[in-house]
Amino acid sequence: MNDAALEALTGMGRVLTTNAPTGLEWTWDSGSRVALVVSTVEAVGSLFSALAEAGDGWTVDNVGGSPDDVGAMIRKLGGLRPGQHLFSAGMGGGDFAYLACWPWGGNVKISLRFGVYYAAGAHDDAAIHQEALKRGLGIG
Repeated sequence: MNDAALEALTGMGRVLTTNAPTGLEWTWDSGSRVALVVSTVEAVGSLFSALAEAGDGWTVDNVGGSPDDVGAMIRKLGGLRPGQHLFSAGMGGGDFAYLACWPWGGNVKISLRFGVYYAAGAHDDAAIHQEALKRGLGIG
């Protein structure tokens, strides 16, 4: 794992563990290869400003100015809708750590997905990155 990847993962993870509501239990979504937690929109509101300081934040209002690789991922997900946020932190070579924040249930609940996007579609360090996410968030 290179220094940029380590800093992106630990930086975003630190912001999450420091600013997210207490008592959240992260799980591993093996299909998407991301860490996942569900909370309430109200409970994570202050987390967004802290994440914006740790990386780039994207919404429906500014996604047009996102880097090409971030834009590619967002298009792959079907675009951003009002209320959705994607935070990213570059890892080099077009790869980036991200936190996708998707509200649902009448904008009461929110799913947070923490993962890594690989511009080339795969990466030799993918297993290491995934293990770092799991360990950092206490996923067994």
